[in-house]
Amino acid sequence: GLLTDAALDQTGGNLLVAAGPDSEESPGLYMVPTTGSPIRRIVEDTATRVIWSSEAQLFFASTDNGLLAVSPAGDYIDLAVPPSYSGFPAAAPSSADLAYVGSGLWIGSLLSSIDSPPRQVYSSRTFLATWSPDGQRLIFFGEEGVFAAQGPTFEPILVAEGLISHNAAWVWP
Repeated sequence: GLLTDAALDQTGGNLLVAAGPDSEESPGLYMVPTTGSPIRRIVEDTATRVIWSSEAQLFFASTDNGLLAVSPAGDYIDLAVPPSYSGFPAAAPSSADLAYVGSGLWIGSLLSSIDSPPRQVYSSRTFLATWSPDGQRLIFFGEEGVFAAQGPTFEPILVAEGLISHNAAWVWP
């Protein structure tokens, strides 16, 4: 069948598979255990992209009805997302904090809701966000350059002008 995307849980060996409307299977998200257990359909929404987040120990899935966080056990929650984000959130290691990039930068949690949505901490275009290994600081790329933001307020500070990147990683000296 035509599958739109798949991601592997690196620790437990589960595969989350997205099936679109043109697949032989019914559209939705399927949990495929590599242990030989039966395949389970998690949701019926048409899903287009899935990733495994080793920081959150969760899958993130983009569906017609929004963004889902899916556990390796197949439990899922609908994420409350900002209005104009792009891609998947960057998850902070050892916390449930999520950073969303797009027409700004928003910090939310896995348990954000309509009553407590992700809050905007930067209002210009952002391209990439990456958390420090301790999950306390965020580095992100905006149109003006590279910014650092320290929790809990995440007030952005320009640390390098003019650099624009779509990929970055933390390196220890």
